[in-house]
Amino acid sequence: MANDLFGLPFELRSLPETLKNAGLPVYLYGMGDGADKALAYLDAHGIHPRGVFASEDFVRPGAHFRSFPVEKLSDVEAREGKIAAILCFGTEGEEAERLLRPLMERHLLRVPPFPVYGEGMLERERLFARKTDAERVYGWLSDELSRALFRDVLAFQMTGDPAFLFSHWNGADVPPKAYFSHDGLHLDVGAYDGETARDYLARNPRCKGVWAFEPNEASFRKLCIATAPAKVRPFHAACGDRDGTVSLSAPHGRGTHLGEGEGRVRVCKLDTVCSYPTVNAPNGEAVGSLHIDAEGEDANVLYGSANLITSCRPCVGISAYHRAGDLLDLPLLLKRLCYRSELFFRKKPCVPAWDTEFYLIPTIKPIE
Repeated sequence: MANDLFGLPFELRSLPETLKNAGLPVYLYGMGDGADKALAYLDAHGIHPRGVFASEDFVRPGAHFRSFPVEKLSDVEAREGKIAAILCFGTEGEEAERLLRPLMERHLLRVPPFPVYGEGMLERERLFARKTDAERVYGWLSDELSRALFRDVLAFQMTGDPAFLFSHWNGADVPPKAYFSHDGLHLDVGAYDGETARDYLARNPRCKGVWAFEPNEASFRKLCIATAPAKVRPFHAACGDRDGTVSLSAPHGRGTHLGEGEGRVRVCKLDTVCSYPTVNAPNGEAVGSLHIDAEGEDANVLYGSANLITSCRPCVGISAYHRAGDLLDLPLLLKRLCYRSELFFRKKPCVPAWDTEFYLIPTIKPIE
């Protein structure tokens, strides 16, 4: 068996191997939960950071994180020279370029590919254990941009090297045109404050309307206000693989997720909302597209939409970064639900490899 994965060699060094071979003093860049995860991860591999630094504007006199004083990078450089820096927070767009590109030029920068939710990572050994699945997904991808982005993201997962994410930075998040080419309903799961619903309507003026689902109460209020004049029907509900109620965490804004916290919210299957077994939605409008950004419940939303997807065959966009296995598990599930389809992969300019999405475009008509 070839010792590579569609051109990515097995010999690509993992993050711990790179740090051990470099022989550089290791410093954490950032604090909070990300730094706690990094400390535990590095400790499990026998790597012990020497300190913590933050962006120049964030350092306060006397600040500490765990047992480390929080320093300015300039002070660390004056003392140590070249270092190995471990990024412990997410950044995107112009901010990521401003913070990370100069750091990458002077130092060794690595980013642990932690998932947003759940345990484990899709690191090198785990990825090559699922080599067949990875190659199957790669073979399904329908354009060269998708294949290049998928290779880059998996290379990042194996190595923690952000250079792979910068190789396709701008313009790599534009969905395929077919995603906006219908005149039916668009379902938006995880609509937050309505920005994604408004954006979809702006890109597809033929769309009959958007049904927007948001479980967080504060975000739902913003959704209702922001989309009141538009063709948007808001639902204060989560979507999943069953109907009922579920516990809900309640952070401020993005990041609300199911299964934690004391709050309760309605959860529903899209199959139920759209009145399966009838092909059309209750208003008589066919569902033309579906977008899922469900904070780790993305696979369950697909399970609860199985009949809708197989009968209406909408275009589907789905976030693929919340859990460690999403990059492989979600496209495999999408193709089981609608095999005769094109598959695309996109990502926003973000470090780590968050805000990645798959788009499924069916190539056969809905069941009449």
